[in-house]
Amino acid sequence: MPKNINIKGDIIPNDYAWIYDWMEWDYTCPRQIENALNQANGGEVIFLINSGGGSVFDGYEIFNLIKGYTGKTTAKIVGVAASAASFIAMAANTVQASALSQIMIHRAANGNQGNAPSHRDNASFLEQVDNTIVKAYTMRNKKTDEEMIALMDKTTWFTAEQALEVGIIDEIINNDVSVPKVYNSLENKQEVIDKLINLGSVENMKKALLNKNLGISGVTNTIDNINTNSKEEEIMTVDKLKQEHPSIYNQIVEDAQKEAVTNERSRIKAIQNLSVQGVEDVIDDGIERGLSAGEVAINIINAQKKIGENHLQNVMKDANESGINNISNEPAPQNSDKNESVNILVAAGQKIMGGRR
Repeated sequence: MPKNINIKGDIIPNDYAWIYDWMEWDYTCPRQIENALNQANGGEVIFLINSGGGSVFDGYEIFNLIKGYTGKTTAKIVGVAASAASFIAMAANTVQASALSQIMIHRAANGNQGNAPSHRDNASFLEQVDNTIVKAYTMRNKKTDEEMIALMDKTTWFTAEQALEVGIIDEIINNDVSVPKVYNSLENKQEVIDKLINLGSVENMKKALLNKNLGISGVTNTIDNINTNSKEEEIMTVDKLKQEHPSIYNQIVEDAQKEAVTNERSRIKAIQNLSVQGVEDVIDDGIERGLSAGEVAINIINAQKKIGENHLQNVMKDANESGINNISNEPAPQNSDKNESVNILVAAGQKIMGGRR
């Protein structure tokens, strides 16, 4: 039994899939098709197509996945095959279109900003894309590239009968009805995706997607609100705060003044606690100049060091002036006279005893 694989909704990159899953939007990405074909394992596959197209390059990948599949493939257009979805259908061995369906082909388009050379380069790029896409149609209907480019150039919508006539489908199915089908455009969704990506933060993306029940407009409005709030936060200045929120501004100023007074008192107290005799001028200078306690402490150490050096210099000066440095280091002369020695000892003893005899 053939395996049915849906190609429905927008053709998107793999990286966009989580956003579409979150929003519960229909989509087709290359990874889905690759996984489905791997599961089919060479068996017959029917692709049910109802897509307005989307990303050209992801369409290329899907086309090549189908083209390279070894089993039998049928593309069945059950709604619309427009833009990228139209050339994806061309990859199947057989292409069927319901009478209740349409096919649209057109030239590639994108957005470009810049100078004249930039626009010329972009135009050249788009022409290359068109020359690639057209091969998908001409490989099937054997028309020239020029013939199909002319149809792409004017954005051609085909009914099933017209598509059969031009040779891009092989047969019409369910041809007992001919009611036109309406498809959802990718443009609005792409706008949402672009805005989500521009938010930059995954947290902000998920916050915006919480309003998915409100549809595209709800998500878009949430994104706009996030951007507006972020912008206001970025450009808020002191003058704007004072003008728009005077009570908040005044409270901030008052709190800052109180904190400044408290900090200044603590600073002065900490410096005064460092008070050391002889360096009072250093303390006063630190308070006046707004120095911290740590800075004043260093100045005190330097001042004390200076005082010590001056004291040592004064001691050395006094010693030099007293003549102590001129005293000989030779032993005192010895008197050999015994009586003289006795007299000296007696005199010393009398002095110790207070002069008593």
